[in-house]
Amino acid sequence: MPKPTIFLDKYAIDELRSHIALKTGFVITGKSDCIRLADIMNKSDAGPVSASTLYRLFFKESENVPYKNTLDLVSQFIGYKSAAAYREYISSRREFLINSGIYVNHPCKSLLFYCIDSKCDKPLHRYFDDLQYASHETKWSVGIALFDDLQRTFSQRFFFENFSENTFVRNYLLENLHDPKFRLAEFETAYLCYLNATPKKDNIDSLKDRLFGKTVLFRYYYILKRFNDAKNISKQIYHGCFDSDVFQKKLHPYVWARYESYKIWHKLLIQESNIELESYTIELILKAKMYAENKSRIDTDAIVHTLLETIFYADLPLNIHSFLKDTFKSTFDTYGKQLSQKTMNFYLKHLDRNGLMFMRP
Repeated sequence: MPKPTIFLDKYAIDELRSHIALKTGFVITGKSDCIRLADIMNKSDAGPVSASTLYRLFFKESENVPYKNTLDLVSQFIGYKSAAAYREYISSRREFLINSGIYVNHPCKSLLFYCIDSKCDKPLHRYFDDLQYASHETKWSVGIALFDDLQRTFSQRFFFENFSENTFVRNYLLENLHDPKFRLAEFETAYLCYLNATPKKDNIDSLKDRLFGKTVLFRYYYILKRFNDAKNISKQIYHGCFDSDVFQKKLHPYVWARYESYKIWHKLLIQESNIELESYTIELILKAKMYAENKSRIDTDAIVHTLLETIFYADLPLNIHSFLKDTFKSTFDTYGKQLSQKTMNFYLKHLDRNGLMFMRP
């Protein structure tokens, strides 16, 4: 009697891949990732599965219908009781999106796109406001669809100028799904509007939002070598209002890492000496190691990624890179590659823990 199989379409497979990325902290992009995932699963309670089976599941879906047992194991690994429970989740998610005029695995543009492109803001405001009652997973899916549709329209500036105060747009599109690759043409406009819509108050929430928006723009300007803009905004960040210990303790680890790490770029822009710069960087790496001691592995990876990226774009000497690797040895040993100029892009890719990169690498 043949083993039972379960068909999953591309949308279901892509969602499965994203769920695994959110759990493991890395995206399945090839054979090496399948080998790594198989090793993790074999050590977990989910049960053994081979790397070749995982490769067929994720990269041969048009040629291969996976066995039910395989999908049961993978579904259990990401928190579902069985493959049937995962399919039920996918069906309900797909139904919600389609009922909202958002198509999956379909060439048709969504109602979101046509509302944005036609500058029909009122129905969008009502739709986004209604999402306050939706689950986090549903908001996440709508946020991804919104990101995709914004890339297709020429009305991005209109959208950000009119939705920068909207809670859903701020929390999901601009914060949780912040794009480190700057793929939206009006990326700068988006975060300038975000900052303009942030209350000019000294309460913790307003300060956190202002710091988030300013560090995102600082990174954007610095990486694109717009150094005058980078210098202007870095002076706003490091002028003192974000320095208090009470405030620092309330920051999300990613924002804390950006604030502390990007000070390296700030010091470069104000032309501090190399000795002062390298001394600060060494002290920061040690400080980050202590800070990460009670953090999750994914948070630790994000901290290391931020440090590594900052050091890379600051063009600091390789002895600083080596000190970072030695200090966070367990993080780098996971990948089994020496840290060098040749492997820098590999580590920058695999240590990136930004949520959007799990869904839209």
